[in-house]
Amino acid sequence: MRSCMMSPRSPVVYAKMSRTRVLSSRDAVGSAEQLIDQVIDSHSNPAKTLTEIKDGSLDIVGNFSERCRTEFDSLRAQTF
Repeated sequence: MRSCMMSPRSPVVYAKMSRTRVLSSRDAVGSAEQLIDQVIDSHSNPAKTLTEIKDGSLDIVGNFSERCRTEFDSLRAQTF
């Protein structure tokens, strides 16, 4: 069963995504939307085995993290 916090219509998710859309690049927003979709989808999938966890296929935050780091580095370069 899905948590109401991760429902696509959750006020918390909606508020965070609205803020992200205002403050972040389109790339970061796209990655955030993909991450939310992956988290929601993972709740309906069967539990992962230890082997699946160890192979790194569960790194659903990696792409979003890289997009944010790229954006942060770009902004830092403009500031300093």
